[in-house]
Amino acid sequence: ERGEIGWAGEGAGPDFFVYLGDRPATHWGTGHTVWGKVTDEWSLRVADAIVNGPSHTPGGEGTMRFLKDFMYFDVVESERPPPPSSSS
Repeated sequence: ERGEIGWAGEGAGPDFFVYLGDRPATHWGTGHTVWGKVTDEWSLRVADAIVNGPSHTPGGEGTMRFLKDFMYFDVVESERPPPPSSSS
């Protein structure tokens, strides 16, 4: 599901990721562990901007992309939003 944060441990990794696809990632095997989720739209837009920045694929087309430049950021704890209300 879009926004899932996980670990891909099947390769030489480990590789951490934020999934930004439009459909469920049914192609993941048992080597992927999802342990969190980006839930707010603003943060997902930031992740989209990072993915759409300058990058390269040293392994060739269809392989993992790497950012061309270092990106510096801070991780901060924020207040957790209330859970969505159920409609009855």
